[in-house]
Amino acid sequence: MSNYEDMLAVKRALRKDIKRALSQISPPLRVTYGEQLQQSLLKSDVYKRATSVAVYISMPEEVPTGEILADLLQSESRKKCYVPLVQGENMMMLRVYSMDDLNSFALNSMNIPEPTLTASTPHGDVAREDATNTGVDLIIVPGLAFDMKGGRLGRGKGYYDRFLKQMKSKTQPTCTTASLIFPCQQVDGVPVDSHDETVQYLFLPDNVYNTSS
Repeated sequence: MSNYEDMLAVKRALRKDIKRALSQISPPLRVTYGEQLQQSLLKSDVYKRATSVAVYISMPEEVPTGEILADLLQSESRKKCYVPLVQGENMMMLRVYSMDDLNSFALNSMNIPEPTLTASTPHGDVAREDATNTGVDLIIVPGLAFDMKGGRLGRGKGYYDRFLKQMKSKTQPTCTTASLIFPCQQVDGVPVDSHDETVQYLFLPDNVYNTSS
């Protein structure tokens, strides 16, 4: 095997291990962790100073993001909210304008609500703002495994790695990245290569880590 093939094998094994560990978190503990992690982010300086936030819509096995979305989309919020839309091999982050807008999303093939390219308004359909063009201050990045250097192991499709690389090179090199993770997702080392993007802040139930310090 080549070094690259060896790394892919290690990544596959690590994904399998983390998925097994995630499946073993009890429902009550999952709820407790989810509330702790979301509240920790909402109270953090990185969130408070952001005027625009891109956040994933969580799947059942992921750290939930419902409270974050609700905070961003409340009528008095001054923050812009963006959520993912996958098209082919690429991912966009498109603006959501309200909870009603969010609740109107249809489910994609993975049963995740996903925006359309346009949003309905009282004045007709309008093209949604694209974070790649407008920039965004904070990106909440999902994943399976993370280490204290910011290494991140995703699900193997590369959507977030490509999106983050595009954001940093084209629109906003200084955008902040953060991930909310269950304790079992923290590992000693994540195998990374030149295509893998790191995460700046890791939020665990008991602490927040700046991986760049």
